[in-house]
Amino acid sequence: MFRPRTLLLAIVVLLALSAAPVAAQPGADCRDVDGFQVCGQFRAFVEANGDGAMLGNALSEQFPDTRLDTGIDLPVQYFEGGRLELHPENGDGPYAVQLGRLGAEVMAASGRDWFVQPQDDPSTPHYQPATGFAIAPEFIDSWSNNGVELGDAGVSYRESLALFGYPISTALVEDNGGGAVLTQWFERARFELRDGEVMLAPLGVETLDVPGVDAPAVASMLAQVQSAVARNASLARAQAGGWVLVDGLDHCFNNPGTGGMGFHYINTALLDLTLDPLAPEAMVYQIDADGHLRLGAVEWIVPAEPWDAEHPDRMPEVLGRMLHLNEALGVYVMHAWIFNPNPAGVFEDWNPNVTCPE
Repeated sequence: MFRPRTLLLAIVVLLALSAAPVAAQPGADCRDVDGFQVCGQFRAFVEANGDGAMLGNALSEQFPDTRLDTGIDLPVQYFEGGRLELHPENGDGPYAVQLGRLGAEVMAASGRDWFVQPQDDPSTPHYQPATGFAIAPEFIDSWSNNGVELGDAGVSYRESLALFGYPISTALVEDNGGGAVLTQWFERARFELRDGEVMLAPLGVETLDVPGVDAPAVASMLAQVQSAVARNASLARAQAGGWVLVDGLDHCFNNPGTGGMGFHYINTALLDLTLDPLAPEAMVYQIDADGHLRLGAVEWIVPAEPWDAEHPDRMPEVLGRMLHLNEALGVYVMHAWIFNPNPAGVFEDWNPNVTCPE
């Protein structure tokens, strides 16, 4: 797993995005990196930024990642340290290749929505009004002394911002794997203080680490869903948004010997013949060890009878997968266990690790 020994090591090799020559993408101008082809502007970016010292090993080929909120296919390629994105609308300029907002996506995958986190006092040093958080004193030097070279004298604020983004949390002690450490999340990074050293987390690895999902494109789509529904980790927030228990379905779903699902909070306003991947019809909660309901899965639902009447030769689909019929309820459904891993498979209905209270 890629983890720079210090932030300085990771950033020494982060040279100017704008200095990288622009090449045809993709095509003959490719290079094998860890068994994957890195081509054109992505290759230029990697070579201008230390030949992998900053990004680590490649984890995928380049592929068109459909952004679920816009429907636009954005060329991306995953590395251990992050996701490279090609933005053709920026032409050959310094922002043609950008680092993805993996800090926000990985934070969402943990079931947290930074929009609803307690914010810092505006009088706190290094407070950022754009997000309501202050860059912690333990991380301010690393944040402000490093950045993308955009031609400014020294390292400017906008250059640091282009590299890390704004803070999206206050600094707290968290266990991100390897023990509890002081942690602060940024749009494109997660800073950790380990044994007195500021280090960067391998967010590319963490983004693609979806149990039961090997395809980077699918993992990336699920990361977008995680980000879109993360605020519903707060049940009160979900209820305020329209997800509620429905009469007759207001119990914990359990299938002894196979597994359970939990409690389905359904947004009845979404129960139509359309499927929005970023607005699943149901949020599925399980009871945790403390007796609280914890968001574990989402579910897309389509009423079967009107769907069949309008689409007699086609099954409903979302995320490139067909929903299946629940005959007992008369609906087409598909679960995605994106917060509570399901050893049976991320898209399976029943989770062997889920049980219902007796």
